[in-house]
Amino acid sequence: MEKGVNKMDFVKLCRLTIFTAEDVMYQDKPLYKCVIDEARRCKLAGGTVFKADYGFGTEIRGKEYGQIGFFTGMPNLPIIITIVDLKENLKRILPFLEKCGDKHFLAVTEEVNALVTDYIRSHAGELKEVFVDGRHNKDKNPEVSHDL
Repeated sequence: MEKGVNKMDFVKLCRLTIFTAEDVMYQDKPLYKCVIDEARRCKLAGGTVFKADYGFGTEIRGKEYGQIGFFTGMPNLPIIITIVDLKENLKRILPFLEKCGDKHFLAVTEEVNALVTDYIRSHAGELKEVFVDGRHNKDKNPEVSHDL
């Protein structure tokens, strides 16, 4: 490592990814908006909603829009919601997802390694507790590693 270059730290986080569609509603509101609202209420680190250009989940649900959506301007696009936080924090949104269990969605989780930047060290709420003076605190979070 060159002199003056900081060693990179990574922290193990969990990514919750929810696959649904823009026509899936929960209490008269699109499910994807309800999930993001609930994530905010649960004070999770952050979430992003992606509208995909194409997918085939609507066929599984028995709603084949095919060419109609293209010509009418009323597509039913696939939606992907991604939320990344500590695993124990993501557990706070699970009761809400269980309440939505009769809606069409698939929720998956996976462990991810996140690069801890200077910005994260200075601004990241609970992650701030994991790091002390730019070094990881293995006593508080033994899962911190330098490996990808």
